[in-house]
Amino acid sequence: MSRSESNLRWPITIGCIVLIVPIIVALVLFVRFAQNSFKPLPQPSKVIMPNPNAYDFYVQAGKLITDTEKLDKMVEQMKKPEERSYTVQPNERDYTSSERYEFVKQNAPALKKLREGFEYDCRHPNDRIVAPSFKQHPEYKDFRRLARLLAFEGEQKAANNDWAGASQSYFDIIRFGQDVQRGGAILPMLVGRAIQNIGRRQLYTTIDHLNAKEARKSAEEMEKALARQTPFVETLIEEKWVCLAMLQGLEKQVPYNKQNLPGLGLFARHSANNYARYMDKCIENARQPYASKPPEPEPPKGILAGILAPVGSKAMYVAVSNDAHNASLAVQFALQAYKMEHGQYPETLNELAPNYLIKIPNDPFTVKRPLQYRKTGDKYILYSIGPDLTDDGGKPVDNPKTEPDKRYVVDKDSKGDIVAGINR
Repeated sequence: MSRSESNLRWPITIGCIVLIVPIIVALVLFVRFAQNSFKPLPQPSKVIMPNPNAYDFYVQAGKLITDTEKLDKMVEQMKKPEERSYTVQPNERDYTSSERYEFVKQNAPALKKLREGFEYDCRHPNDRIVAPSFKQHPEYKDFRRLARLLAFEGEQKAANNDWAGASQSYFDIIRFGQDVQRGGAILPMLVGRAIQNIGRRQLYTTIDHLNAKEARKSAEEMEKALARQTPFVETLIEEKWVCLAMLQGLEKQVPYNKQNLPGLGLFARHSANNYARYMDKCIENARQPYASKPPEPEPPKGILAGILAPVGSKAMYVAVSNDAHNASLAVQFALQAYKMEHGQYPETLNELAPNYLIKIPNDPFTVKRPLQYRKTGDKYILYSIGPDLTDDGGKPVDNPKTEPDKRYVVDKDSKGDIVAGINR
């Protein structure tokens, strides 16, 4: 071999390596991508819908509301002028309580239809639709309007000193909010929890006005509500299937392009399998108590999967917080009944079971530990340890630097306890 040929050998060898290595790496990545992309998607079990379905009654009730624009304005006028979603005009007059009550009477057919639905099982419509977009639900707005109508109805009864009747209207809101989310994914869960919050805030106003028998009845109703609540893990499972159905719809819409190269459908399949693995980990976490704080799963790779992936811990907080407020309310009604019959509050919550509550509800922010309680003279402190998972001895979440009406609002990152009568 001549010296010139020897001098050329190393550059040629290095050049071949530079060319071959990227090709090998690209082939490995493509094989891994293809394996994930062509892997069959998991298939959900068949959804069995109740017949009749209470949800259909609720949709019909929403359509019976006589003047949604007027109702929306009535609701906005319950806020301060600067907090309303519309510009307050000069000399604008707010609706009076009498006008609100007259409006409720006009919408009696809507509330009657809603309550007819309570006679049947309820399940959210099947959203596991194989289509390239999510199914729309315009009825959600009407559902919140119906909850407001029930709240106005209860306020009218309270104004007439019918606190038991007012409580029943507010409990109907709780029942309604629980029903509309059953069988649904995260969005209907948020709608249902918002509706429950409307009813719960109204129920707080009734506690001190109830006699022993009425308070016992309310405690019983809240225990039923606690038992009826849809577990968050079921919501996450439905979220998984709804989003997988949408990704499957994308795959079927554009499986390949005209050049017979992998197109949008292939990427949708790839994203779907990544998303399914991510959701399985979220679902496993949701089976654990909130207090166990399992690590957040790594977000799924791929643009589509990343967009669809919920913020697992935040959604779980919304569910657990709602359950904590409901548990606290059940105990507050039982405490009122006890006081009406004994002239004072009990020394411990154990004195409430089984005569006033079947069992003392656990604090959802703990691992099977009941709500915390202590008697303070002729009053009491009742609290959940809250999302920081620390028992602060009944020191409420307090945000003094925020707006006055938001000072005691609890969110996922709040520090302090969720104290009955203070936090919401």
